[in-house]
Amino acid sequence: VENVNKKILLDLTPKLNLVISSYNNLLAVETPDEITKDILVRDYEEYQNVFTILKDGFDFIKYVEEPYIFQAQFTIEKFERSYKKTAVIVLFAVFFLSIFLAFILQFLEQIKSNDESMAKIREALKK
Repeated sequence: VENVNKKILLDLTPKLNLVISSYNNLLAVETPDEITKDILVRDYEEYQNVFTILKDGFDFIKYVEEPYIFQAQFTIEKFERSYKKTAVIVLFAVFFLSIFLAFILQFLEQIKSNDESMAKIREALKK
């Protein structure tokens, strides 16, 4: 972790130095206008932070605790049980619907073969 922090600081140093030099250039302006003053006030905290990082260093990455490795609890056996249960439910649903459909189709066939009931249906449809 310490080596990584040093590498990060080494990579960021040119950019941090650029922030400091830009701020110092704004401070060097002899008669700053209102916009320059606003920028100086707005960026002062950033300037202080960058200066502190360059002077004292900074821990970009901190070692908090031992690494935790998550082990997945999903197994093929669990998936297979769930899959089998779903397949059985679907099979029974299809069986029930096919029997229900057979009864409906037989009922419609009986109505078609009965001339009296077909006459009533035709009469009702004419209205």
